[in-house]
Amino acid sequence: MSESRIVDIFLTGGFDSSFRAVQLSKMPVTIQPYYVYNRFRSSTGIELSAIHKITEALKSKSDTLCTFLPLEIINREKLWDPAVNDSYKRLLETDYLAVQYVWCGSFGKFLQRGIELSIHDPMIDPIKKYGSLKMVDDPVIGKYYKIDTENSSRDIVEIFGYSHFPLYGYTKLAMKQVYEESGCSDIIDMTWFCYNPKTNPPQPCGDCNPCQFTMKEGLFSRFSPTVTWKYRFKKMMRRCKPLYKIYKSMNS
Repeated sequence: MSESRIVDIFLTGGFDSSFRAVQLSKMPVTIQPYYVYNRFRSSTGIELSAIHKITEALKSKSDTLCTFLPLEIINREKLWDPAVNDSYKRLLETDYLAVQYVWCGSFGKFLQRGIELSIHDPMIDPIKKYGSLKMVDDPVIGKYYKIDTENSSRDIVEIFGYSHFPLYGYTKLAMKQVYEESGCSDIIDMTWFCYNPKTNPPQPCGDCNPCQFTMKEGLFSRFSPTVTWKYRFKKMMRRCKPLYKIYKSMNS
């Protein structure tokens, strides 16, 4: 019997990368998960706990075909590529790009092979602005996208040249539907995406970028009624700029 295909993937315990783990769990592959450790992030312990719960839950499902290798934790402070960082700084002059892609890009360059990065619109917009993606129809893991190096800027290639994008074209609501259709709706509540948990037991803060992106895409079920109301109220206030300026001054 031949060895199963190894799929390298960044796993954070978040909604998106966990969704990709659910997809891969239905395939006869071996999953090698990686986690980039950031000692300054207050949610690190929660994320690692979520990864453990999710992988154990997937292992126990009767229709799981994959094999999970042990999680490899990468200390971001020990893996930093200056060329990737320089490219990131140049892109940051005109577009927002999360700093985590410096570490992900550096590790991909170190690994020297494709690694799955579970991001989708709008986080993938800077890549489309300065580069191009091309589809790969893989006979084992299905369709994914990677950087078209001939039609992308040097900086995009430097940062994302070793990244695979299996979730391009998805929305969070579309992912939620697949979670449910796959018999994995229980996994949704195990995921964690908030950078700044405020309470004990922890609840998503609603203010950090991952929380904002999640609510913007309509996935309100993961938030408390108070956080949801606050988000919708601020969105309504933004439509009336004078009132929003007053609101910001009162909450600054």
